[in-house]
Amino acid sequence: MHNEVPLPPSGSRPPLEMAARAQKRLWRKFKTAEKELVDFKKRNPGPRRGSWFDNGYAGYFGGQSQRRSDEVGYGLAQSPRERRKQLEASVREALEKLTSAICDQLKSGDLVAYTVPADLGSDYHKINPKMWERGLKLQLRTGTVTGDRFKKQKILLAHATSNKAEALQKGPGRRRHALAKEIMAEYWRSDSKRFRGLSQRSQVKLLQTWAKNNHPDVEPPAASTLRAYIQKGLFRPGPHDEHDG
Repeated sequence: MHNEVPLPPSGSRPPLEMAARAQKRLWRKFKTAEKELVDFKKRNPGPRRGSWFDNGYAGYFGGQSQRRSDEVGYGLAQSPRERRKQLEASVREALEKLTSAICDQLKSGDLVAYTVPADLGSDYHKINPKMWERGLKLQLRTGTVTGDRFKKQKILLAHATSNKAEALQKGPGRRRHALAKEIMAEYWRSDSKRFRGLSQRSQVKLLQTWAKNNHPDVEPPAASTLRAYIQKGLFRPGPHDEHDG
């Protein structure tokens, strides 16, 4: 009976988190626009929604204020309400551009999407990249996709390179981390003198840093996992290249 919690694909992340990594320039623009709006709301809380001022008098006084600014400042000044609308539009535009860029990466296959299982009896399933051409709609904020056969499906995103690394962990016996072979090859490499003479804790930290620098899209193994690999002599070169232990 299959009742174990399914493991997410290696290197997969929620869409908004992946957008921060995959589209850094557009992400910064989106966060800047969002921060400007938040700061403006703090400085200009405005009347409580539904109050008498909000329901009618705000428009009157806002119009009077705008007319005065037109006369004095030749229409260059903005009322708080207009400024807020402008900032909200900037946030929407930045989010749309970010979403569009992520969708382009999904269509090209640079990024892959996986449906998140709704129950323990299900598993993660890769969405065919061609489906994005058929009108799937990505909602970055909620991390969901709609369209085609999806009503409002939670998804995770991963770089295509993560899938290649994921294949390394498949094999007989216990599942290993996706980067186990590459990390331990770096550890045992003859020119990696920097590992020798260090405490095991320092060695583990160096290996985690190496993994982050060379495979930024795959979460590095936990310290306890790396310690176990070192103690078992995993993938140590020689007559017996691999010791599963």
